[in-house]
Amino acid sequence: MNRSKLPEFISLFEEFKKSEDYAFRKAQSAISSIAREIIAETLKNELLTNAHLTGLIQMLKADTSASSFDKYILLNIQDIGIRDRISQDFKRLGLTGYTGAGKAAIISLNPIQLNEVKKFLSGAFPLTSIQQAKTLTDKFDSLNIPELKQGIYSPWLHYIKPDIFPVINSSHNDLLGWFGMNRKYSSCIEDYAELMKVTGERDLSNLDYFAYKVKLDASKTR
Repeated sequence: MNRSKLPEFISLFEEFKKSEDYAFRKAQSAISSIAREIIAETLKNELLTNAHLTGLIQMLKADTSASSFDKYILLNIQDIGIRDRISQDFKRLGLTGYTGAGKAAIISLNPIQLNEVKKFLSGAFPLTSIQQAKTLTDKFDSLNIPELKQGIYSPWLHYIKPDIFPVINSSHNDLLGWFGMNRKYSSCIEDYAELMKVTGERDLSNLDYFAYKVKLDASKTR
């Protein structure tokens, strides 16, 4: 990462913090705890399926519909009491997840691959350090599981640990290019931790919205 850009970035982020967009994302971040529980309950299924992962995409995407949410929570969560409570919490909040779906569905993973996905997401819950997060994601990326690239899995990891895992998708291309960051997900974990520290943020969702809303031109220098 080109650290000479940090002072300019800090200035731009301070301006962003005064915006309605920043205030909106601060409110929207309440979805993380709901999403985290949806993921945790989904992982309780003895066998994780392609349909379960499709359910995560559809329930946690931006602007998901109430009918889509209801359809997939019925599929993903078996405990009726927990399912109803989560559904009520989601509807009471009145806000959705952060990102576009990227993919509408996961369709081709075999049972061995699905088990690796289950271990991967389960492993995110107990970790407490950047190094543990990097090790977890490097191991998963080395498996080269189709359909489950960082644009799909990073929002799920983020909801599990919003202070450790950044969302990294095409909306971040300008920011990554502007800083000259390595796009490998484990490198982004480390670099975004530094950005969170210099901005005084505690939730990486605010950096996600900055990347989405503030356009940076990597070809221009100051």
